[in-house]
Amino acid sequence: MGHNGFPKPCEHKYCGLGRHCVVDEETGLGECRCLDQCKPHYKPVCGSDGQLYPNHCELHRASCLRAQNITILHNDDCFYKGKSSAWYQCGMDCVHSEQLRP
Repeated sequence: MGHNGFPKPCEHKYCGLGRHCVVDEETGLGECRCLDQCKPHYKPVCGSDGQLYPNHCELHRASCLRAQNITILHNDDCFYKGKSSAWYQCGMDCVHSEQLRP
């Protein structure tokens, strides 16, 4: 609750994945904006746009920034794991796991 007994502008506002609520300084209202950054968490996912993302958050953030619906693909065609390292394929690109690390 705010100091006047009313809920804060972002207290009950759900913005969706890859977004968060920010109070507009001019209006005092809560508005949804794309996340500035995600926590560094390494669990790669393939997106429906053919791109490989370091984690779910980065996929949803990219979806927000591009104003494009990007979903997570869970299929066997996405990940190829070798004996000593992992290769990931999303769309036509094949990326080694070390290229994704921050």
